[in-house]
Amino acid sequence: MKSQTALIADSNFIPCLQLLANVGDVELDAGIQSAFEGGLIGTDEEDTWYEWPVGKLVVAVKRDEIGMGLIWFRVQVPHGFTRAVDVVLHACGSYRLNEKAML
Repeated sequence: MKSQTALIADSNFIPCLQLLANVGDVELDAGIQSAFEGGLIGTDEEDTWYEWPVGKLVVAVKRDEIGMGLIWFRVQVPHGFTRAVDVVLHACGSYRLNEKAML
């Protein structure tokens, strides 16, 4: 399984989770979303990641630096999902995504 990483703005956190959930073929429900939001709080230490399965993907997140407004995403990608995850992580890292437009 290949692992891909991207640094994104924290404003893209939930939209990026939604897109990754779509790729992983699962609905991002309130339970998964709150697990990531709560888990992200505990990643203030260096090299501490919060990891959780999101459908067929395994997604890990951590804060880059306190107050910088950036979040690292690391996704373990099974065979056949690499290109889709590449596109999602590129969009999340390059553009400001609108959470409301993704509903």
